[in-house]
Amino acid sequence: MRKGAIIFLLDSSYLKGLQTFLYSLQYALQERTEDIVVFTNDKKIHDNEFIHLIADKVILISDEQLSRLKQSKKQKISKYKKIDSIGKYTFLKFFVFSDLGYDYHLFFDVDMLCLDNKFRFNHLVGNYDFAGVGTSGYKYLGISENKNVTNEQRKKIYANIINQKSNSLHSLNSGVMYIGKSLLSNKSVDSLIRLVVNKAYFLEQHATFEFIQSSNVRIKAFPIFYNFSYLAVQSLGKDYFDKLKNKIVFLHYNRKKPWEYKENWIYKIWNDMYKQSQNYDFTQLFIKG
Repeated sequence: MRKGAIIFLLDSSYLKGLQTFLYSLQYALQERTEDIVVFTNDKKIHDNEFIHLIADKVILISDEQLSRLKQSKKQKISKYKKIDSIGKYTFLKFFVFSDLGYDYHLFFDVDMLCLDNKFRFNHLVGNYDFAGVGTSGYKYLGISENKNVTNEQRKKIYANIINQKSNSLHSLNSGVMYIGKSLLSNKSVDSLIRLVVNKAYFLEQHATFEFIQSSNVRIKAFPIFYNFSYLAVQSLGKDYFDKLKNKIVFLHYNRKKPWEYKENWIYKIWNDMYKQSQNYDFTQLFIKG
């Protein structure tokens, strides 16, 4: 039987996000067969009581490992280690490709919610080497930045999402990834770091996608519903979002950290879930032994 790991990457500023995401995943967690592994470069997270409750392994990314990301000739990677406007780690995700002894890794950003109580982690596991969801930016959605979205555009976005049938991965939003055993190695980590040493990347996922494409491996594209971006929700508007909501598995707040913003109905979804998580007994999900 194949043994996998569910991987999270965070520092102290993402602890609320992890707690809320885990609460939204409670039904899937009850039936998981995977270990939970937390990567961090934050000693406070490494020593945190809640983290040790939920994780089977906690891996502290060392200063030596971090220094490897500061060798870029074209930009100081350390400056982009965390991009606040997007609200997630970037280049530290390369270490998620490390060989930890598992047959596969399931990586998730923690600024997400699971909206589907029927989701199970084995839904993402299959006979492929890598899987993820493409980006859903302005070009994909067919809209212009800094311009109001018309109702006619919303209707078209909704229709395009409903009718999406692409099985090819043409880009990557690395918020949800399946990484198979053939890609889990120090060699993969070295190759990813080498890419950013030799080239300038604004986001880690650009380098990751280039690496995957050049690796001659089996690639699967998950449907957009497995990594449904904040921009897609915002562009649809509430009425069309409500029509799609029962299809969305993971809602990804990849623009701003949802625990820092409460100004609209999209953030209210996260904040309502966070409030519910405050009274939840997580020990029932993570009994070890």
